[in-house]
Formats: sequence, structure tokens, C-alpha cells
Amino acid sequence: MAEVDWDARARQGTGWQSVIDPGDRDGLKNGLIDRIQWNAIEPWLRGRTRLLDYGCGVGRFARRVLEAGVAYTGVDASAAMIEAAVRGHEGLPAPLPSPRFLHAPQLPLPLADASFDAVLSVGVLQCLQTSEGSQLREAVADLARVLEPGGELLMIEQASASGRHSGSVSASTS
Repeated sequence: MAEVDWDARARQGTGWQSVIDPGDRDGLKNGLIDRIQWNAIEPWLRGRTRLLDYGCGVGRFARRVLEAGVAYTGVDASAAMIEAAVRGHEGLPAPLPSPRFLHAPQLPLPLADASFDAVLSVGVLQCLQTSEGSQLREAVADLARVLEPGGELLMIEQASASGRHSGSVSASTS
């Protein structure tokens, strides 16, 4: 499978199509996936104070995380995704703080050790597959580095019983 061009996806806009399934023209499938994912994230956020969203894309969780009272930092390897995230979150209503978005095209992340008590990764690690797994191991090790002792990593990934891919996943797992 060809690698996903995330910069091209970002130019599709700040909606779900850029980060979930670009083929979902009416948004029903993407809306359902987003709701299912948020239903897992929201209760997990309780008691958290500083969240890193690894592979944040257009920052689709940023506002909801901030509304839950948690400081938000999103990082993405795609400069266009980060630009779309910044544009999409300009002028949030008071008293919400501004989210922080960082372009991080390579590891290690430009973040201090133990600087987050929560790390979120949704649909990202499945895109880091290599035959020897080095890219995936390097990413998880760096997420552990920025996570404070006792902090938690929540990963939501797509799995397929059929082995077929869907949307942005170039190689699904079964």
C-alpha cells in the first residue's frame, strides 16, 4: 500500500475527512467513529492535567480536552496538519486556554522528559509499521520518555478481522 500523504489530507479542511476516512462524503461513518473514540477518551481524562496528543492531525480532540479542564499539546509530523489545527482553533471562547500545536517531523519529540501525565495516540501507531518494527518501538519509547512516572498512554488503533484497510489505514492489523 502507498503511504498516506497527510499534507494533502490536511488541505481537505479541518473536518473528519482529513483524519479519519476521506471517502466518507456525508460524514456519518466519520461522525460515528469520532463519537466512539471520544466516549473512550472522555472518562479517561478525569484527573489528568497535561495531555499530549501524538499525531493530533487537525486537533479534533483539542477543544473537548480543554473543555474538560486539561491542558492540551498536539504534535504531528505533517506541517499542513499543524497549520490546519492552528487555524481551526483560533479565537476559542473564554475562558478556554489556547491549545499548543507543534510540528514534529521526527523523533525525539521537541518536548521535555516527564512533561505530561497523559499521552493520547489515536490511529497513529498503526501507520508506523515497518518489517522490523523499529519505527514503532522508537515512537513508543519517546512517548514513554515524555510521560511522567505514573502517567498513562491511551492508544486507540484500528483493527480489522478481514485484513482489509479502510480510510487512512494503509496496513490494518487483525
